[in-house]
This record gives sequence, structure tokens and C-alpha cells, in this order.
Amino acid sequence: MKHRYTNETLFYDITSIVLNGYRSALAKIGYPEFEPQINVGLCIEGGNGFPIFHDVFPGNISHKKTLIQFTERLKIFEKNHAILILDAGIAGDEEHLNDVIPNGLDVIARIPMYPRIKKLALENLTISFKDMVQLSNSKVYVKEIDRKKGKLLFCFNEKLKVLIKEKRYDEILKAIERKKKGLPIKDGIKKYLIKRDGGWKINYKEIENAERYDGIYVIYCSIKEMSKEKVVTAYFGRDRIEKCFQLMKDELEIGPLRFQIDKRIRAKIMLCYLAYLVVTNIEVRLKEDGIPYTVEKIKEILSNVYKVHIHRGSKFLERISSLTEEQKKIMGVFGLLS
Repeated sequence: MKHRYTNETLFYDITSIVLNGYRSALAKIGYPEFEPQINVGLCIEGGNGFPIFHDVFPGNISHKKTLIQFTERLKIFEKNHAILILDAGIAGDEEHLNDVIPNGLDVIARIPMYPRIKKLALENLTISFKDMVQLSNSKVYVKEIDRKKGKLLFCFNEKLKVLIKEKRYDEILKAIERKKKGLPIKDGIKKYLIKRDGGWKINYKEIENAERYDGIYVIYCSIKEMSKEKVVTAYFGRDRIEKCFQLMKDELEIGPLRFQIDKRIRAKIMLCYLAYLVVTNIEVRLKEDGIPYTVEKIKEILSNVYKVHIHRGSKFLERISSLTEEQKKIMGVFGLLS
């Protein structure tokens, strides 16, 4: 299938899968599950979302540390010229990216909000009409500044600001309830709680400080001449890999994993990876024939299709149930009607 792959853009991200038990050497307590888990890294190409390779990591590994291994795998798969799209948890700061990313590869990555980046973000925050960039379903204000290598883009999304504020509110209330029950909470929420008068209270000062940066994110791009519209649009194309992980968890049932032995865990991940390759190929082939359906939609449409096997003495016949025009169109793409 290599002829169907594009090389211009590559996405890389990691997701966690819960394990049932600790017998595996990979099973470690990690964020966000607070249970035994593994991490699965996946690289896909940006054209159609075809997977290129995957890796399995212990559950407590720092995502940033996987970037070196990722770039080494790119060499094996002869991906020497492409734009890598990375999220903040993997990218680290711009210095880390410049040290790790090999020559020939460019990068567009969200940068974690370290203190110096927060200071720069507030200094370069804009809500000017001339700095507005239209995305598919939202508008973003973008100001860019040159760096020694590449450039930084400071982005502000007003809708995102509201969503983050509301999500934080919900998570803080859940964290208080978990604390009352003696359960662990996310590290990122701990600073918003204070133990006072024998109970847990909300730290409003920390919340107000955090809200200053809501809706702001910083993107590093190694290509100075690329327009800010193209940079921002390319970064938000990473929704494709998020949907990939969701499909693997929902439709392909990649987790939770019931296996206890490393080789069986790796085998299950490999099977899900190959299944995702097949699913992507199905969706792309249908899209090329003017049928832009997801695998969930295809399963729904074909759910009442069945084949009957008839034995008449030495004769063997096959008959397919009556089909709608939509069902015929889908099955015809794969030559299933002959």
C-alpha cells in the first residue's frame, strides 16, 4: 500500500491503554488513569491518515522522551523529508526540538506553557482583526515572532477560553469529591485546592492566575517562510490522529487489555494497528468513489446483509440477501457482488 501514502506531513502522538494487573514489565501507574497502563505511540501520514508505525512504551514514560525513538524509527521507514506535527506533551520546548529533530525534517509543534513562554504569550497577545485566522469551525488570533531557528506563533481562541474555564470548574469539583473519598486526583488540579478547616477548599487565587492564559497556545514552526494561516491549519490537522485513537478504542477495542504477558500485549496492539490500516483503506477507497462514510456508518448500512450457502447434492450455491442501492454501491467498490 506504500503507493497510497503521502510524505508531506506526518502526525505523531501517544495514548494510554489500561491494563488488568501488574505482571507485565510494561505495566506502570501513569497519568491520566492512575491505574496500571501502557502507552502506545502512533505515527500516521497526513494525506489519508494511513498508519506508518507504532511503538509500545511503559505506562509511566515521559512522552517527551519518546521523541528520540520516534525520529530513529522515521529513518528506518525512510521518512527523511516531511513536516512533523506534534503536541505539547511530546514536543517539549523549541531547544529540545532543534536538538532532536534530524536534518531534512521540519516541525510544527505546540510548545508547553513554561514561565518564559507565558511571559512572551502575554506580551504578544492580540485580538486585532488583521491577525485573525479562519479555521474550519472557529477563528483564531495569531501573532508571530522570529527566532534564531524558525518562529513562534502566539494564538488566542476566544471560544476555547470559555471551554477551558468551564472544564476546569468541573474538574475541580470532581477533585474535591475524590479527595473526600481518599482517592488520587490529577497533578494539574492539585494547585487549585487548599486544605483548610479539616476539608478541601478552592484556591481562587490560583484559578485567577490560570485564567490569564486560557485560550492561549504557542506553536513553534521551523519553517520561517510558511504563512501563519498554513501553520495553524496544519497543526489543527492533528485532530486526525485523535480520531484514530478514538476509533481504535471504540470500534477496534484496543483496551482495556486483559493480557498479563508482554508478548501478548504487543500482539494485541499489533492486531489493532493492522485492523486500523484495513479500516483506513476501506474509508479511503469509498471516499475515492464518492462515498465519504466512516467505518461506523458502513457497519450500520451493511448490518442486515448476509450470504446464504445452499447445498444441492454435489452442487454448492451462494446467494446474497436482497440489497438496497446504497448497499450495492458500497459492496461494488470492493468487488463483492460478483
